[in-house]
Amino acid sequence: AVTVGVVVSTSTLPGPGSVDAAPGAAYLAVYQTLRGNPTVPTKVTSLDQYRGVYGAAVGWGFGDNDMQSYFGEAGNGGVAWVQRVVGADATAGTVTLNDGSPTPQPTLELQAGCQSVDPVAGTNLGNVADPGSWSANVSVQPVASLVSGYWNLLVFYNGAQVEQWGPFDNVAAAVATINSSSSYLVATNLFSDGTSPNPAAAADPVSLSAGNDQRGSIEAATMGAALASFVSGIGPGYVAIPGYDLTLVGDAIEAHCNTYGRAGHLSFTQGVSPTSAMSAAAAFRGTTGSQAVAAFWPWVTIPNGQGGSIAVPPDGFVAGRRSATIQAIGAWQPPAGGNYGAAQFVTGLNPAAGVVTDTLVDTMDAQQVNVIKPIAGNVALYGWDSLSLDSVNFPLLSQQDELNILAYQLQQALLGLDYDIIDAGGQLFSSMTTEALGVLGPLIAAGALYPGPTGSDGNPSDPGYEIDTSMNNAQTAGADEALINVYVRLVGAAKLISVGLIKVALGTQF
Repeated sequence: AVTVGVVVSTSTLPGPGSVDAAPGAAYLAVYQTLRGNPTVPTKVTSLDQYRGVYGAAVGWGFGDNDMQSYFGEAGNGGVAWVQRVVGADATAGTVTLNDGSPTPQPTLELQAGCQSVDPVAGTNLGNVADPGSWSANVSVQPVASLVSGYWNLLVFYNGAQVEQWGPFDNVAAAVATINSSSSYLVATNLFSDGTSPNPAAAADPVSLSAGNDQRGSIEAATMGAALASFVSGIGPGYVAIPGYDLTLVGDAIEAHCNTYGRAGHLSFTQGVSPTSAMSAAAAFRGTTGSQAVAAFWPWVTIPNGQGGSIAVPPDGFVAGRRSATIQAIGAWQPPAGGNYGAAQFVTGLNPAAGVVTDTLVDTMDAQQVNVIKPIAGNVALYGWDSLSLDSVNFPLLSQQDELNILAYQLQQALLGLDYDIIDAGGQLFSSMTTEALGVLGPLIAAGALYPGPTGSDGNPSDPGYEIDTSMNNAQTAGADEALINVYVRLVGAAKLISVGLIKVALGTQF
């Protein structure tokens, strides 16, 4: 196969230090929801926007609570991509409008629908059917327009008017407008050949039938398969299927992260004991792609809006802390500890977790399960270990996360040089180096690169990175290839701060 464009591969060289990264703060989550597009993921940047697209909270899905956790922790810069899952043969509710002929004929079918936008190009794909019983709360009313011979369509949701389309003088125009703009409908022209083919005016709104999301047929494998909707063009991010135990979806998340260059969240069902959590996580330690996934325990609590709290999966909390830390500093900084891991919205730990002691945290940390623990009246994430057994290169999730983000940024930066000529003077290679330096710039400025070993002259062998184009020659030019290697050595993190407290006798000098 021939790939046109920029190809970036990542690899690891042994040595001191580790590897970390920058931007790519997005959260990619798979849910069952009240409504929403089941074909492509939708980008949302606030809880209100999520609710507008995917509807209110439902008892069979974790989306609303998880989004509360995420946006409550991520701050104003939070970005989430959400993929809705429905069962096989799911249906959307419909209503058929008759024309105004003396013998009424069907002229316009309206189906519960939603907007569909290409997640990479951002182009409007045209509305798609939106399955589920929510459609029974949608009603429509064709009414005469003030313009003679024209008509309008009013759309209601939960009894309140939410849209008005028109004026139209024909059904085809209505279909085109609705299918490109409505947040509630998909329209089909039934091509009435009656004497008055436009929909007859109605005295009252008429409801759509109730659809069926067929959620009873959804299995863990269905949820895992939905990850493929997060195409590579969306870029790096943090992937989760909240509420599903890692024994059910962990393989799918790990495989997705390994293929698409993302970091993955693995967690447990509510109330899983520490012993069971460590046992389940052990099955993923050292597996292919384990450097890109991490396990987190226990569930957390958030406000329930009625003065109390509700237990929710930790996915949104962890994703939000990660996003906030990347926005403030960069992906090389683990979103853990008393500063970066401290909850801003989450209120506590699920009571079913029992008492989370420092001893328990240490025990679970030794098995690479990251624990959310109480601290000074709050809770904080106290762990960012990956499930890799490569303790030199990938002890923390941030190391692979950083590589993922750097690879994506380098690819995007170098795309502008596609089809530039490979000149004898080396201008293309100079431009490639400049673009790569631009990507590494934030890490250099932040001191996130670890210098090489100090030589006899007292200077480090390198500044923590190297950009090499020396492998290019007549043969690579003849194959229309331009090669560049970017080496990075990033600082690690103080996972353990050891304090020695020494009592000194009175009168003793330091």
